[in-house]
Amino acid sequence: MNTTWSRREFLELSGAAVGASLAPTSLRAGRVPPSDTVRFGMIGVGMQGSGLLGDAIALPGVTCAGAADLYDGRHALAKEIAGANLPATREYRRLLDDKNIDCIVAAVPDHWHRRMVVEAVSAGKDIYIEKPMSHTAAEGVAMVDAVKQSGRILQVGSQRVSSPICAKAKEMIAQGVLGDLTLVEGWNGHIRMTDRMRELERRSEFSRDLRVRYANADINLALEGWQKNEQAANLLMERARTDAGYRAAAVYFLGMLAGRGVDYDRIHGVLLNYGRYDQDATVRQWAVEGMRFMGKDEVLDELFNSFTEDPATTVRDRAGCNISDCGIFTRKQRMKMVPKLLDLARNPRTTGQTRNWTFLALQEITDENLPVDALAWSRWYEEHGSEKMAMFERLEWWQVRGDE
Repeated sequence: MNTTWSRREFLELSGAAVGASLAPTSLRAGRVPPSDTVRFGMIGVGMQGSGLLGDAIALPGVTCAGAADLYDGRHALAKEIAGANLPATREYRRLLDDKNIDCIVAAVPDHWHRRMVVEAVSAGKDIYIEKPMSHTAAEGVAMVDAVKQSGRILQVGSQRVSSPICAKAKEMIAQGVLGDLTLVEGWNGHIRMTDRMRELERRSEFSRDLRVRYANADINLALEGWQKNEQAANLLMERARTDAGYRAAAVYFLGMLAGRGVDYDRIHGVLLNYGRYDQDATVRQWAVEGMRFMGKDEVLDELFNSFTEDPATTVRDRAGCNISDCGIFTRKQRMKMVPKLLDLARNPRTTGQTRNWTFLALQEITDENLPVDALAWSRWYEEHGSEKMAMFERLEWWQVRGDE
């Protein structure tokens, strides 16, 4: 893949560029000549704007040349993200007048979208504007006319309607995965933990469809206000390091981010460290809970270590549940843990509580209701283990044991 862009190509690709979840990892590699560097101005450095700013400057050959916001505190935030020497102003027109700025990224109130687009393209600058494009059809027509007359590029940030997540949701509805839809609820602004949201969060956590369990991570991240990008991962790692009161929550949300493809390798190491060595059993427990979202074979092995070695009953309990039933693991993955669980059941040094949990895990993984007897389970595995694995391999990847 070509890792260098011309200035004009930047805005054509900005639909992917401004969202870390849409920017392929390969675009982050390579160096770009100074002559091809894109210098953009950031207008609006609030919740959405700060995320866009962090994502954009992470791309090769892209630099922020100035930021505008009415609030001085947002100037400090912009400098924290893009560097202490970043020029910041309350006057957005200074960015439009700056000949060294190639284009504009704007995250402003909706009623300012028409003004931003018309003034930016009239100043000879391409612009990315957040959704919705306009409040009225007349505003939209005025923006299109201004773009046509100027010959500049306008990108509207409506990536979500073309995202693979929404496409998958449409597919799930069409296939009847969610059953008959009788009500659709929407949120404008922050999602609140209402009784209905609490029910949705609980049901998605234990769904028999892993795609819905993935949505559980999205719900929890949205409720807490964490975006799915590396900036959120960095902030959570720092919060875990410096804020003992939030540390348990931070490691939990980090696991969700890693499970959604954000900075997996680094987060994996962080969670493993907290899960093994933190002095607080509550932190270790929530690190174990976060690991259940990560979905890889190596994580199941690490959960097994916590299940057998952690001194705290609460940690061992949750590790065992995450091995057998909870989290983002396929039935085939869990089935691979049966030999380890059988060894544990046969070990005379295994404590009574751990032995009971082990047999419960074997039942949940295999759907078999055998006596609490290591010999009976070992005999069953020798005779039927490969058959059960073959059955799980024939399932769709998302089909797991769980609730409707």
